[in-house]
Amino acid sequence: MVLQYETTGVKGVKIVQGVPVKFYERLLTQDFFSTLRDLERITRDDRAEALQVRAAAQEAYNKGDIPKYRNETKEIRGSPWKVNKKRPDDLKFQYAELVSPVSKASRIKRGFDAITRHGLHINGYYAAVFFADGEDAESPFFIPNVLEGQLNLHLALRNELEIEGYPTKQIIPAVKYRPRGIHLDEVNVLVDDKPISAMVFDLALFYLPNLKQLQSNGSNPYFYIPKLETPQDAAYVAKNQKNLEDSTNQARGTIHNSLIIETAPALVHMDEFAHELKDYVGEYSFGRYDMLFHMLMTFARHSDKILPDEKFVSMDSPFLALAQASMVDVCYRRGIYPQGGMEAWVPQKDRKANADISEKIRVGALGELKKYMTGKWILHPDSVDDIITVFMAGMNGKPFHDYSPSGIHPNENLLFKYPTGLVTQEDTKLSGYFALGYLADFFGGNGASQMKMKMFDAAVVEIQTFKLSERKNKGILFDDTETPVTLDWMVEMLDEQEAELIKEGKNPEHIKMAKALLGERLRSTDPGKHIIADAYQIISEQRSL
Repeated sequence: MVLQYETTGVKGVKIVQGVPVKFYERLLTQDFFSTLRDLERITRDDRAEALQVRAAAQEAYNKGDIPKYRNETKEIRGSPWKVNKKRPDDLKFQYAELVSPVSKASRIKRGFDAITRHGLHINGYYAAVFFADGEDAESPFFIPNVLEGQLNLHLALRNELEIEGYPTKQIIPAVKYRPRGIHLDEVNVLVDDKPISAMVFDLALFYLPNLKQLQSNGSNPYFYIPKLETPQDAAYVAKNQKNLEDSTNQARGTIHNSLIIETAPALVHMDEFAHELKDYVGEYSFGRYDMLFHMLMTFARHSDKILPDEKFVSMDSPFLALAQASMVDVCYRRGIYPQGGMEAWVPQKDRKANADISEKIRVGALGELKKYMTGKWILHPDSVDDIITVFMAGMNGKPFHDYSPSGIHPNENLLFKYPTGLVTQEDTKLSGYFALGYLADFFGGNGASQMKMKMFDAAVVEIQTFKLSERKNKGILFDDTETPVTLDWMVEMLDEQEAELIKEGKNPEHIKMAKALLGERLRSTDPGKHIIADAYQIISEQRSL
């Protein structure tokens, strides 16, 4: 399908045809488009440069290199400085961060309700934050997801969101918004006849229409910045946020960022990220699932690196434990709060099953607490109380741990040393199941997918796809059968998983689309890059966004 565009009334800006009037009334104003155009023009070359730096680095990794600390930024890593950003009062305690897609209004209302009912008060502030996810927990259909999600947030921040079963007026907690990464285009909006940066669009659409209301609520625009790889990426984010502040006559540091440390190169650039974003960054969060898939992507052509079955790749695995410890050390050295990663377990209706899940959630939170984390992500509102209870007891109501940073940067070879373990057919079949299942939901417009008592975002399909490609492309044997991993075996396995997922209620047409995309990836010897970007391209070609 070829997208058809129409003018916006602002010179140089076009938008896909068919956007309903309600979005123009609340979000897509002439002032918005004018500022958006200026932002994109100012930073378009910066983004192109950052993406070129990424591509050049990946070429080196493909030839056997690994991410390394940069000599030219040695002074930044070695100097005793701290970020300028201080945590705002309503972000002081972030024991639980409730991650939620926002295209479904009920998820926002339920999330706000869970935080304000269960998010214990500490000195007048809640100990939980609403993490509005416009990236990995959302499928990027333009009108029903991207725009509808932003409009839902816009209304919720004003207590104008009406959903049956919830009062219109609620206590509004602190809200963070996660935009899409800088590698993605927003093909539905053109500036000078070129697709704009999805990140610029998302940042501007949350910031500009909501700034005054957020401040009236006693808050400010808060963001979760994903998938940074290089200092150039961080500089690009900082430049856009400075331009947003300047366009609205706001003081430097009005915006507050949390950064997700979730790519392999990020592990050697954490000091540089903080230096580039020193006016904005308040937290680093360790993204285990994204980190794993990014390592698989980064080292896809390293024949000596094979990721074993999932049971051998826990947060206690030496390379993940070292990576997280390195992040913690950088955080405490630079005045940044370290946050833990995702808790995927979902509460169940069965009382016994739910008790078991609750215990798993608390054990996971305790593990993060022991590693000096100051909070943790959760995907389900009913888990807020479990997470807060653990962190409240473990931190005695404080926002920070007592921790003395070493200032030592781990050796790169140790950071990127995979754990040892078995590669089995059973685990590979699970990878096929999760990859097909998530992609099917994604093609159906859902970015958060529940399977086997867990809730997943886009990271799950990236991990499983790269794991499947790696096992097929690197010529290995299954340890449990001593037979080779072949394309024929993969095709037969996907047929089996297709039948199981359809039996469980997944949409057959969406499963068919998922299987076609996954099969195309597996038939190639090129491991490719983000499969979600490929899925997004299919969405843009086949459906009106």
